[in-house]
Amino acid sequence: MSNGKALPWAANGAVKAQLTSINGELLLTVRTPCGPLGAPVVIKGNILTVAGKIAMSAEGCVGAEGYQRLWVQEFLKRPIAMTYPNGKLLWSSGDDSISFKAE
Repeated sequence: MSNGKALPWAANGAVKAQLTSINGELLLTVRTPCGPLGAPVVIKGNILTVAGKIAMSAEGCVGAEGYQRLWVQEFLKRPIAMTYPNGKLLWSSGDDSISFKAE
């Protein structure tokens, strides 16, 4: 959701997230329709925060896919509250949120 409005492109599972621990550092990879984004992150309690620069693939996307990756990139720049209602992981920041199903 963005500003309380549904994002159909995100609701169908087009955005996927994965956390990996490498040498004691937690790394986040988020796949969007326009390619992946990655960044080191820190989790304190239920708050996930990007702890460095967000790297993105070199793919150049125009139109809707480019907008979608930009939306996700901006979302990741803010602290994200993580909850697990109804069997789905929900990331929330302000009026914006993304939910994930386990694969």
